[in-house]
Order: sequence, then C-alpha cells, then structure tokens
Amino acid sequence: MNILFKESSRVSLVVTPTDLRGSFQKLCSIAQTMMNIDVMSGSETVVFISKSAKLCKIITADERGSVVIVRRLNKGTFERIMVKVEDGSAQLLSVYEQEQYLNGIRLYEKCSRYW
Repeated sequence: MNILFKESSRVSLVVTPTDLRGSFQKLCSIAQTMMNIDVMSGSETVVFISKSAKLCKIITADERGSVVIVRRLNKGTFERIMVKVEDGSAQLLSVYEQEQYLNGIRLYEKCSRYW
C-alpha cells in the first residue's frame, strides 16, 4: 500500500514509543509540545510508533482538515531507529524513506560488529 503525501511535506518519525490510544488532537499536542512540530501548518507529517512496534499512526493536516492514518503490519514490526540524544526524539525521513518504513522494509542495516 502506498500512502502519498506532498513532496514538500516534512516527514518526522517519532522514535520514542508512544501511547496510540489517543486522538488526532492528543498526538498533535505531543508533536507540538515535545518536538515543536506544528502539524496544523500543513507542511508537516508525523509518524508515531506503538511500544510493540506493530502499529503506527500518521498525522497530517492541510487547508481542508486533518488526517489520521493507522497502519498495522500483518507480519513483523516497524524498524526501531535510534538517534543521538542531541537530535531529539524525532528522525526526519524523505517521502521515499517514509514509504519504505511504513511497508515494513528496513531503512538501515543492523551492525553485526562493534567498533
């Protein structure tokens, strides 16, 4: 399944597991207060991942209204991505990376050895 968003949309993946029982308003509030992302601006898309990493919610908005998409993988889990502490709890993705991620395809190879 392909979910198409505007190429100009900035996609942020929240790497910290989030309680997804809330509505658009709750997730929008988390994005605004915790990460300073204004979803209502119309140029932001935010992807939240559940603790089990089997479910995600995608929120965005445009001039006509807001959108919440729920994506559950039938097999496997969404990739857990780590970021540096100074980079915050969100990782920016390209539209292509977002598509790959939401289809359960790994973005990064696992390192088998430590330096």
